Amino acid sequence: MKKLILVFVSLTTGLLSLTQGGSARQTEIREAGDNLVISLVTMGPGPLVWERFGHNAISVRDTVAGTDRWYNYGLFSFAQEDFILKFVQGRMLYWMDDTSATQTVAAYAQAGRSVWVQELNLTSRQRSDLKRFLEWNDSDENRLYRYDYYWDNCSTRVRDAIDGVLGGVMQEQTEDLIVEHTFRSHTERLTTNNAPIYTGLMLGLGPMVDEPLSAWDEMFLPLAMRERVREITLVREDGESVPLVKSEMTLFESDMWPVDDAPPKWHAWYAILGLLIAALLFSAAKYHARSPLHGRLAASGMFVWMFVVGIFGVGLFSLWAFTDHAVSYRNENLFLFNPLWFFMALLLIPAAFDVAWAIRAIRWLALASFGVMVVGFVGQIFPGLDQKNAQMFELVLLPNLVALYAVIERFGGGVPALAKVLFDRTAD
Repeated sequence: MKKLILVFVSLTTGLLSLTQGGSARQTEIREAGDNLVISLVTMGPGPLVWERFGHNAISVRDTVAGTDRWYNYGLFSFAQEDFILKFVQGRMLYWMDDTSATQTVAAYAQAGRSVWVQELNLTSRQRSDLKRFLEWNDSDENRLYRYDYYWDNCSTRVRDAIDGVLGGVMQEQTEDLIVEHTFRSHTERLTTNNAPIYTGLMLGLGPMVDEPLSAWDEMFLPLAMRERVREITLVREDGESVPLVKSEMTLFESDMWPVDDAPPKWHAWYAILGLLIAALLFSAAKYHARSPLHGRLAASGMFVWMFVVGIFGVGLFSLWAFTDHAVSYRNENLFLFNPLWFFMALLLIPAAFDVAWAIRAIRWLALASFGVMVVGFVGQIFPGLDQKNAQMFELVLLPNLVALYAVIERFGGGVPALAKVLFDRTAD
């Protein structure tokens, strides 16, 4: 199969060379860029989360030398030194590199990912300048850069490189055009193939990704850029208007990894799951006295819920306070997943030994958590507190309310009883 793909790719790229300027070999080269063909290459989505958004590159084909190098940004390796730490901190170093066109197409075809090529209507000088810039950017001292998923990724780097030789024409024609989608809605529709990843992203993304998006910024998506460049027009020195895209060709097409056109309508599922969790917590608290086993299960369920909600709260706060993940700043999911829950869970240990201050602290933290949730829920109607996080409210609000009620009142003697059952102190 791999050999067949390589033969197909070789034939296709060979045809591309013949149809897109092969005659340049027969003519005298008047300027440095006359022998160059510059194309925007777009790759379709794959199955993994970092592949769902697609990929793109710039093809620089030399019709005289017979070479075709594709310049890719957004490359990374899990084996990179301190990658996990830098990922958590939001300080990932990615790089760019050039690859063989034939080998690259073969790799994407093998993975079932489409590859499209759009030849750009650049002047000889612009083609030469872009090639020179890409070669400079591909040097050892210049290829590394600080990566950002939305503002500085494989697609924005390609966009900026092309727009640089165009003198800002692309940005001028797109920066004031507001599109239908936002960073969040694009993220939602592209990650529906993995519900846990989708949920984690919706939990971790703050209000910045809900702001109106321009057509310029939307080109953070390779497939959006592929569509947008078709609308860009250039004005030559003689006043003639020409499209930026000169011609298009499909090198490989696949529907193996489809993506949705719109965000999913999963609100009912989140609400049902939240209701089920709340019902389990309430039943556990109500029937905890039936047997020691019922009591232990009930107390354990309460502790696990408090601990998990609290850990996520600590994580969300840390993303805001201690990392460079700007898209997680001011995350209103902290109204639901706040660090107070984590401290409540920890304080159950001294509460099991009848430490009075720990019992009082848990009750005050529970009241504070309830107040925080009320503020977050009511605040949705006010500008500035209207983050698109209804799914998180549907999932967590009811279980949180049941857990707080059970801890304070329903669980027999409240906090002391819960703590003693959990840590097997009921015999004292």
